[in-house]
Amino acid sequence: MSDQPVETLPYHCPHCSKAVLLEVLRRWYNVPQDDDEWDPHQWTAAVCTSCDSPIVLYQERDGGDWGTPTQEYPAADRQLPHSVPQRIRTDFEEAQRCMRSQSYTAGAIMARRVVETLRKEQGYTKGKLFDALKSMKDDGVIDSRLYDWADTAREVGNEGAHEPTPVSREDAEEVLRFVEALVDYLYVFQKRHADFLRRRQAIKEGRDPYALEPFVVGDPPEVHEGPTGTD
Repeated sequence: MSDQPVETLPYHCPHCSKAVLLEVLRRWYNVPQDDDEWDPHQWTAAVCTSCDSPIVLYQERDGGDWGTPTQEYPAADRQLPHSVPQRIRTDFEEAQRCMRSQSYTAGAIMARRVVETLRKEQGYTKGKLFDALKSMKDDGVIDSRLYDWADTAREVGNEGAHEPTPVSREDAEEVLRFVEALVDYLYVFQKRHADFLRRRQAIKEGRDPYALEPFVVGDPPEVHEGPTGTD
């Protein structure tokens, strides 16, 4: 047996969702040579001392210290961009936490809640979720395929809330992917396409396509809450 002490790292395990010590198994380093301008970086293979599950971390050298590790395996939870309303981001993060802790029924219910919050953010605050989704499709806010995905999330979420049979891991994962695609369509890719068109228009007009919007000096406008609907 080796006489070397075991190296450990404090970490929040993505497998068992506990604050644990990781046992470091091995490190790989990549150091710049000669005229290379990139910083040194390393990968760390470790195992959770609670559930024995593997984890791979990546770090870059930040001055004299190694920077904050990013999780390479398993894939870290997705952080939705700030173009997505805060309430939707909060619900989506909660759904991901449920999935990470293997609470698949709760994850499906939270995925449905994302759709519920999304329809209200889109201004469809009245009536039941089923009717609101149909109105969004009829109004051209979402197409028939996105409607089917959103309605699937609604159905599976309802089953998780009211049926005695738990939602399977596969169903919960697929539902969350459908919901993620819906969020991406409405808040990520539409904004990306609008930014693309603005850049092209700025170039045609001889303006800097990456110029920042001017700041507005003064107090922020008041925010008035709209009417809320009942389900």
